[in-house]
Amino acid sequence: MCGRFTLSKSGSEIAAHFGLRAVPAFAPRYNVAPGQDVAVVRLETDPTQADGARQLELRRWGLLPSWAKQPNDGARLFNARLETVDTKPSFRAAFKRRRALVPADGYYEWQAARGGKLPHHLALPEGALFAMAAIYEHWDDGQGQELETVALLTCEAVGASRDVHTRMPVLLSPSAYTAWLDPATDPADALALCEPGIALGLEARRVGKRVNNVSNDDPGCLELEPLPLFAPGPLSGQEIDD
Repeated sequence: MCGRFTLSKSGSEIAAHFGLRAVPAFAPRYNVAPGQDVAVVRLETDPTQADGARQLELRRWGLLPSWAKQPNDGARLFNARLETVDTKPSFRAAFKRRRALVPADGYYEWQAARGGKLPHHLALPEGALFAMAAIYEHWDDGQGQELETVALLTCEAVGASRDVHTRMPVLLSPSAYTAWLDPATDPADALALCEPGIALGLEARRVGKRVNNVSNDDPGCLELEPLPLFAPGPLSGQEIDD
């Protein structure tokens, strides 16, 4: 799964990486969580912009299907499994017609361990930007309330991610951005774009438990877990023999 991520790069870096016409202006994020607004890149919907221009907008993280009855019905749908996204009723329409990219420079995952789960931050070397595959929806209750929402796609973990958790977000290579965003791309072809690719270059760093609290959204979330003050001594010869 993917339940937290970071996006600390500047607006100009994001615009350059994703080919945006306008430079977005928003504060760096170090602990983005479901239920919050996230930056989403999709194709321009203005009919006068017929050249495949990309736009960045904010959408609530947690997909709300158009047929949902209540605005909180999508609270748990912040991830969509790649294996079933094209068949599951909650996601299949969005996957067919409304695919997007969510910019990030890292994401968090928790490793099961004795005494509790250990948070890790996974990122590319030098914290390079990448895109997480996403789908989006528009919800309207017919009485004036509208919501724009998004869900991240997840897949089986690979590389360093697999050492931390069994699932991870689907990361798309830059060469796949255009076809992924194009609603004319056949769903089967879109699925084929979701290969391990750049995900194999991710590196995992164990961070402190400050990230566990969603109210903490600052560089301190990325601080490495401090080593114990006293490290255990070496094993004795008898212990080794045993």
